Amino acid sequence: MWPERFLLDKRDRTCHSGGMEDYAEKLAAKVAPDSVATTLIRAGCFLSAYELIKTEIVDRVHSFFWSGFDNGKHLYMSRATEREYLAAIPRVSSWHRATGS
Repeated sequence: MWPERFLLDKRDRTCHSGGMEDYAEKLAAKVAPDSVATTLIRAGCFLSAYELIKTEIVDRVHSFFWSGFDNGKHLYMSRATEREYLAAIPRVSSWHRATGS
């Protein structure tokens, strides 16, 4: 829902933030081409950084558990090997045992 400062007062039909003129000026400033371009550039930067980080994490986890190919299918470490790795990391190991996975 809209923040209270932007709601219209039914008595005088003015915005609580200082009048309709203030609101119109703020809105015009937000949709100005320079402002929109800056916002889109920032959003693009954040999205690119997110995708780079996500790919790095997924690839590293995949590489850590991956052990090769068999008949064209990916092979991953066995449950026994996974348990050995997790047992070597006490904090993760205790979570692993608590959840039973």
